[in-house]
Amino acid sequence: MSIVIGQMEVASGDPARNKNAMLQMIGRAKEMQADLLVFPEACLSGLFLGENFCRRGFFEDCQAFCREVAQTAQGLAVVFGVVEAAEGKWRNSVYLAADGQLQRLQAPMGDSFAPGYYQDFLPAAEGKIYTLSIDGKDCRIGFLTGDWRGKTLPYAANDLDLLIHMALEPLLLDNRALQPAVEGRPFLRVNGAGLLPRGKHNYLYSGGSYYMDAEKRITHRAQFLQSDILDCRGAASAPLEAIPEDAALAQALTWGVRLFCRHIGVGQAVIGISGGIDSALAACVYSRALGPENVLLVSMPSQYNSELTQEYAYRMSQGLQTDYVCLPIQKQVDYIRDLFREKQGISAAGEPLSFHLDGFAMENVQARERTRLLAAISAARKAIFSNNGNKAELSVGYCTFYGDLAGAFAAAADLWKFQVYQAARYMQTLYPQAPLAEIAALRPSAELSPNQDVTKGMGDPLRYAYHDHLLRGWVEKGLEPGDVLAAYRQGRLAVLLGCDAAATEGLFPTDEAFIEDLQYWWRCYNGSGVAKRMQAPPMLALTRRPLGGAAPETQGAAYLSRQFLEEKRQLLGGDAL
Repeated sequence: MSIVIGQMEVASGDPARNKNAMLQMIGRAKEMQADLLVFPEACLSGLFLGENFCRRGFFEDCQAFCREVAQTAQGLAVVFGVVEAAEGKWRNSVYLAADGQLQRLQAPMGDSFAPGYYQDFLPAAEGKIYTLSIDGKDCRIGFLTGDWRGKTLPYAANDLDLLIHMALEPLLLDNRALQPAVEGRPFLRVNGAGLLPRGKHNYLYSGGSYYMDAEKRITHRAQFLQSDILDCRGAASAPLEAIPEDAALAQALTWGVRLFCRHIGVGQAVIGISGGIDSALAACVYSRALGPENVLLVSMPSQYNSELTQEYAYRMSQGLQTDYVCLPIQKQVDYIRDLFREKQGISAAGEPLSFHLDGFAMENVQARERTRLLAAISAARKAIFSNNGNKAELSVGYCTFYGDLAGAFAAAADLWKFQVYQAARYMQTLYPQAPLAEIAALRPSAELSPNQDVTKGMGDPLRYAYHDHLLRGWVEKGLEPGDVLAAYRQGRLAVLLGCDAAATEGLFPTDEAFIEDLQYWWRCYNGSGVAKRMQAPPMLALTRRPLGGAAPETQGAAYLSRQFLEEKRQLLGGDAL
């Protein structure tokens, strides 16, 4: 079948760049003597356009570039997408360019891939069959955009010879199933590559376009995440092996960082390296994305950082072959502590006003001192510094305002801790000299106090084997404390959360302790966690429910339903409420 897929890197809001990429692929398709070249939806304009939605000149340029594509497509049929202004909203248009002419096609639009993906667009028209000459024969073709998993397709087998699905699909780790095809008919899946920024959330177009024959065999497939041109003619290409989830995680993180840094025009990065697994993974990701020669690892130990984790931090730089510097912060921390001990203020009543930084406040001081150093050294190197936090920490605000909450980009902010370990295991195969496996064997710890001594098996208050799945249930599955408490009382907690039954063994000595922990993290999730998520840096979104993605964050009370209160009463008795 003389059809070529143009899996191009789509730059949101840069139609000139997209047009040039399309013209190059049109030239290559002509050299291949193809009959039809298909690009993804919105490939000319990008899908989310930010302020460009309000700019008349932007849409005028898009229309001019559409005509330029049509003029270039002489002797070749080209199908592509563009966003147009229409009726006070926007239309997700699909065009056929042939012999210098443009024809708008009717391509039904399915569901949104991610929250709000199509909310500003007009509904698509009903589907229509178009006849094009392919290999010298008339071929009846239908077109689709959007997500059609779980939906009835608007075309029947008797209506068409080929279905072309040209939706820009982001990489979503919680939904990697193939799109549905019409039974007994060939199927062309056309995707794009590149980064889709939408507010704080940056999605990756997953690539992986493919041709599936009438027997549902994928005979030709394009590269994962990358720009590629795919010729669907001739014998089946050697099938690309399915990418294991750990490799997909690592590649997504790498491409997300690489494209984000390219978008903001930065090629250098500074990583605060602690000797823990989160910063170790960040060091690997940025080294692969930018090259180790463009990455600096900065160790900033205080009196609470063990010699073991300091050694791991240094060995990470050796294993990755990056620059490294150690900047101890204890003198600065002591200075701030002593300053507050020595200085006094004056109260409104004229009385002496003294200050005291307790242990928790001093933990925050350490986090902020580290960020101050990272910001300074980043400025000196004309670099960015990374945010190394994960989804569990960010969901409940287990991070410090203006401290480890800061950073230019949060690559792992949509990964739970178990996924961080998963990606790190894959990175270990790429960097065998880096001590990732040794770091992973330690209990995670911020090492900010004597109560977080990793050499004694102490660490973070989040016990990730359990809390990862609890918080994931709240964020991604819509569970509430009442659901969790009911499952706990009925002995089916592990089944509900999808965690190992051993994860809670010995973790909660009493029912009261379990409920106290449940209520504490629910309050954090709905309280301080909201404020911190609002101030979090841009993140790489890899699921349908990145934090803050489903709806605007609202600061409010951590409401406990009547279901929860009744479950609590049954478990602890009537006087426990």
